[in-house]
Amino acid sequence: TPTSPLAPFPPPPELHTRVPEFYGFVAWTSTSLLFMVYSFWAILSDAYIQWFSVTWYPSR
Repeated sequence: TPTSPLAPFPPPPELHTRVPEFYGFVAWTSTSLLFMVYSFWAILSDAYIQWFSVTWYPSR
């Protein structure tokens, strides 16, 4: 049992970087964009998809 309530070593310094925020923003943006593309692919007819010059796409 420790005799002192204080830890023998100082706590590690807290490093605040913005990298997790950046990765979260990129993940959120790319997921939203892919969902919109998937929704348009599912809703639009083949004529509209070909009008956007998309010549190959997976069958529904």
